Amino acid sequence: MQGAALALAAAGLVPDSEVRLLLLRFRSMVAVAVPLVLLAVGCLAGSGWIAWAASGPERWSAVAGLLAVTTASIAALVTMETVAIHRDQMQPAVHVVLDTYSRYGLSVLRLVNTGGGVARNVRVEWRVPLVVAGKPADRLFCQPVPAILPGRDTHVLVGASHSVVTGNSDRAVSGTTFWEDSSGQQHVQTFQIDTEVLLRALSYDNEEVRTGYELQKIPGVLKSLKVELVRIRQVLEEREAAAPSREPDSP
Repeated sequence: MQGAALALAAAGLVPDSEVRLLLLRFRSMVAVAVPLVLLAVGCLAGSGWIAWAASGPERWSAVAGLLAVTTASIAALVTMETVAIHRDQMQPAVHVVLDTYSRYGLSVLRLVNTGGGVARNVRVEWRVPLVVAGKPADRLFCQPVPAILPGRDTHVLVGASHSVVTGNSDRAVSGTTFWEDSSGQQHVQTFQIDTEVLLRALSYDNEEVRTGYELQKIPGVLKSLKVELVRIRQVLEEREAAAPSREPDSP
């Protein structure tokens, strides 16, 4: 299993962080399974000797003891597998995302933690960085982010959607992400962003983003309307003050 995981990592079929989890899980299984197997073999040998030496009820007692040890070993292996799965679910998993959908007309570079644990000291080493305003932005997230909670992200604005996408349409943005889990174990994962897909994608997934953008203009329009109403009121008051007063008609 260890050799297969390393081969998959070398071929680029499995991210480095997943390979590390597979190796950690494999080593944990070996560390627990070997003592259990030795215990089962010892009990089997002892029960076999008792069954060979004894006769009558003692032989069946030895067989019952052997079955009990086998059942306990299987239960221990199942428990170990459950604990390993739970531990994997609690590991942080950080992904680099170029988000052109959440904000209308803007591109946001995000570090998203999709795992179940806190990711610490998250940083990015760029192999092919984003081009922003005609220059490679190879300093983005180069300084470690102290912590990213599960299901949360940290992000930076990289520019307007069309300019960022068209400026990187002829290149595959790639790099390596580094982070640590709560135990201090470092995880490494390579990533690649296909900007050609973003170039051909929709500017936004649904109308809610654009609707929200247009609704944000309402306060400005109301403010302009208020200014015009105040100006009209002032003009009317000035005209009324400048007009000659009329005497009331006598009966």
